[in-house]
Amino acid sequence: MFAKLKQKIAEEELTSDSSRSVPSSPSVRRAKKVNGWTENKWERRRLSNASSLYESRESLLSESSVASSSGYNVSRHASFTSRSAATPVGTPIEPPSCTVNSRTSKEEILNLLAKKGEQVNRLEAKIADMASLLREQTRVKESLEGALERQKEEHFTRIRGMNSEFEERSKKMKNDFEKTLNEKNQELENKLKSLNLESTRYADMNELNELQQQELTKMKSLFIQYQTNATRKAAEILEKSKQIEDLDNAYLDQKGELAALQERLDDLARERTKYETRDKQQQGRATTLEKEKSSLRDELTNTVNELTQKSVQLDRAEKSLRQTEEELANLRQTHSLYKNKVSMELEQNEGETVRLKERVGDLQQRLEDSKLSGGDQVKAMEKEREQLENRLRESRDQLNELRTNSNDRINTLGSLVSTLNERLERKETELTECKIKYDQDYESWRSKNFQLEQELARIQQQTKSGKRSSQEQTASLEGQVMRLEAAREREKTEMQTKLDQLKMIENEYSRQEDSYKQQIADLEEDKEQLQNELMSKAEENRHVSLCLEDAMKETNELKSQIAKFEETLKQKNDLLTCFKESKLDSPSHYTSNLSPETIEHLKDELSNTKARYQNAEEVLKQREKAISELRKTVAEKEDLLNRSTTKIRQYEENNRYLGNDRIYGSENRDSQKVVTNLKEKLKELEEQLQEREMLQLDENELRDLRKDNSRLETDLEDKDKKIKLLQAKIIELKKAFQRELKMAAPGGEAMQRSPGTPNGDVIEHSDDEKDRQEYLEVNFKYLKHVVLKYMCSTNKQSRQLINVIGHLLRFTPKEDKCVKEAMEWKLPLE
Repeated sequence: MFAKLKQKIAEEELTSDSSRSVPSSPSVRRAKKVNGWTENKWERRRLSNASSLYESRESLLSESSVASSSGYNVSRHASFTSRSAATPVGTPIEPPSCTVNSRTSKEEILNLLAKKGEQVNRLEAKIADMASLLREQTRVKESLEGALERQKEEHFTRIRGMNSEFEERSKKMKNDFEKTLNEKNQELENKLKSLNLESTRYADMNELNELQQQELTKMKSLFIQYQTNATRKAAEILEKSKQIEDLDNAYLDQKGELAALQERLDDLARERTKYETRDKQQQGRATTLEKEKSSLRDELTNTVNELTQKSVQLDRAEKSLRQTEEELANLRQTHSLYKNKVSMELEQNEGETVRLKERVGDLQQRLEDSKLSGGDQVKAMEKEREQLENRLRESRDQLNELRTNSNDRINTLGSLVSTLNERLERKETELTECKIKYDQDYESWRSKNFQLEQELARIQQQTKSGKRSSQEQTASLEGQVMRLEAAREREKTEMQTKLDQLKMIENEYSRQEDSYKQQIADLEEDKEQLQNELMSKAEENRHVSLCLEDAMKETNELKSQIAKFEETLKQKNDLLTCFKESKLDSPSHYTSNLSPETIEHLKDELSNTKARYQNAEEVLKQREKAISELRKTVAEKEDLLNRSTTKIRQYEENNRYLGNDRIYGSENRDSQKVVTNLKEKLKELEEQLQEREMLQLDENELRDLRKDNSRLETDLEDKDKKIKLLQAKIIELKKAFQRELKMAAPGGEAMQRSPGTPNGDVIEHSDDEKDRQEYLEVNFKYLKHVVLKYMCSTNKQSRQLINVIGHLLRFTPKEDKCVKEAMEWKLPLE
C-alpha cells in the first residue's frame, strides 16, 4: 500500500518540477500535462488565469512595439515574455512561429525525462523493498537468538564497566603514589587516604567479578522460569469480572512476599560467601601490609638520603654560581679600569706630541725672526706673545673640563659601591632564609613520618575489629538462613494449591484475549482508512500550495509592471508640462519644432497607458481575491488534517489502553507488552506479504542481496575480532598494573565497602556525594599524571596514552579520529 502511494507522490513531484523548470506559455504547460500526467481542477484554474495573463502581456507588447515605431523610445520598459527580454532596446519582436520546432524538441525531452524519472522511482522502490528484506532477515535472526544474547550483552557491558573503573582507579592509585614522592612528601596524608579507598574499591571489584560469574548460571535458570511465568502473566492481563479481583489481589500479595523472601535468601547466601572470602583475604593482606610497611620505610630512608644529597649539590652549585658571578663583575670592573687608563695615556701622549710640535714651530719662527731687523723682531715677539696667551686660555679651559669629568667619575664610582653593598646584603638575607626553610621542611617531614606510623597502627587495629565483626555477622546470618528455608518450604505448599486455582482462571482469560484481538483488528482497519484519507488530503494541500506559489509569482510580476507603467506616466506628464511651459514662453519655437500630429500621438499614448494601468490594477485585485480564497481553502484542509490526526491518536490510545480501568495498576506493563506483541505479529504478516511480492524479483537482484548479506556478516566477524583483541589488551594491562602495584604499593589499606554494586542488592549505599567528590578528585589527579607522562614519553608510548586521555575527557568518536590523524602526521613513528 505505502509503496504504491510513494510511487504516485514521486511521479507528481516530477511533474511539478518539470513544469517549474521550463519557462513557457500556458498552452505548452497544458500540453505537457495531457501527454504525461493527470490534470487537477486547481491546475485547470491556474492555467486559465495564466493564459489570460499571457494574452494581456502579448497585447501590451504589441502596443509597446507600435509606440517604439512612432519615434519615441518606449522600449526602456522590461518586456513581459522571455523572447522580448533577450532582444536589445528598440528592436522589433520576432514572430512566435520560429519556436515551434524548439518546443516540440523540448516536449520530447521532457517526456524522456518523465520516463526516466519513472524508471528511477521504480528502481528506488525496488531498493526500498530490498532494504526491507534485509531488515526482515536481521529481525528473524534477532528473534531466533533471543534473550540469551541480551543477557550476554548485559554481562559484557557490566564487565567492561567494571574493567574500566578498575583501570581508572588503579591508575589513580599509581599517580597518587608518584606525586607524593615528587612534591617533597607534603601531601602524604591525603594521598594515603585516596590509596586506601582505591584499594578497597579494587578488592570489591574483584569480588563482584567473581559473583557475576556465579550469577550467570543462576540467571539462565531464572530466564527459563521467566519464560514460563511470562505465558501465565499474559493470560492474567485482561481481567474483567469483579468476582476474580479478590483472588488476584491475594495472589499478588503472596507473590510479592514470596519474591521478597527469595531475595532475602539470595542476599543472605551472597553475603555469607562474601564474608568468607573477606576473612581469607584479610588474613593474606595482614602479612602483605607488614611487608609493605618495611618496604615503605626503606624507601622513605632512601628518599631522605637522596633529598639531602640533592640539597648539598644545590648548595654547591649555588656557591659556584655566586663565585662565577663575582669573578665576572670583577673582570668587568678591571676591564673598564684598564680601558680608562689606556684612553687617558693615549690622550696624554697625543697632547704631548701636539705641544712638542708647537714648541718646534715656535723655535723655528724665533730662528727666522732673529735673522730679521729690529722692528720686524718686535712685531714677531708680539705675535708670539699673543699665541702664548691663547694657548694659556685653551689650557685653562681643558683643566676645567677635566675637573668636571673627574667629579662625574667619582660620583659614578660611589653609586657602584653602594649598589654592590646592597647586593651583598640581599644575598646574605637570602642565605639565611634558605637555611630557615630547610630546617622547617626537615621538621615537617619528621612530623609527617610519625603521623604515618600512627595511622598504620590504627589501620591494623581496625582490621582486627573488622575480623571480629565479620565472624559475628556470619553466625547471625546462618541462623537467619535456616529460618528462611523453613518458611520457604511452608509457602511452597500453599502456593501450589493457589496455582491450581489460577490454572482454571487462565482458560477464561484466553477466551477474553480472542475477543480483544478482534477489536484490535477492527481498530487497525479504521486506522488504515484514516491514514489513506490523510495521504489524499496531503496531496490536495500540496497542489494548493503549488497554485499559491504560481499566483504569488504572477502577482509580483504584475506589481513590477504597474511600477513601470507609473514611471512611464510620470515621464509623459513631465513631457506635457515641459510642452505647456514652452508653449507659453515661445509659441514660435513650438510651431517650428512640434507638429499637431505628434501632440495627438502623445495624448493617445497617455490615454493608452492610463487604460493599461487601470487594467493591471483590476487584474491585481482579482489575483488578491483568488489568493485569499486559496488561503481559506488551505486553512480548511489543515483543519481537516488536524481532525483526522486527532482521530488517529484517539484510536491508538484506545488500542493501547483497552481495559486499563479493569486491570491492576501493577500489571500495566504486561498489558502493553501483549499489545506490542500483537502489533509485531501484524507487522510480520505485512512483511511476509511484501516478501511474497519481492520473490518475483530477478535473479541478479537476489545475488546482489546475498553479496550484501555476506559482506555484512564479514563486517560483523571483523568487529567481533576487534572486540576480542581489545579485551585481550585490557587483560594484559590489568596484569601489568597488578605487577606494578605489587612492586610499589603504599602501606595501610582500610577495609571499606564500595558505594554500590551493579545488581544493587548486596552492598549498602552510604555518603554518595562524598564518594563522588573523591572520585572526581582522583580522576583529575590521574588525568594530570597521564598528561605529564604523555608529554615526557616517546611517540609510541604517547600513542598508547591517547586512548586513556580520550576516555577520561570523554571524547566523541570524531574527536578520537582527529587526534589520531594529527598524531600520524605530527609525530610519526621512526
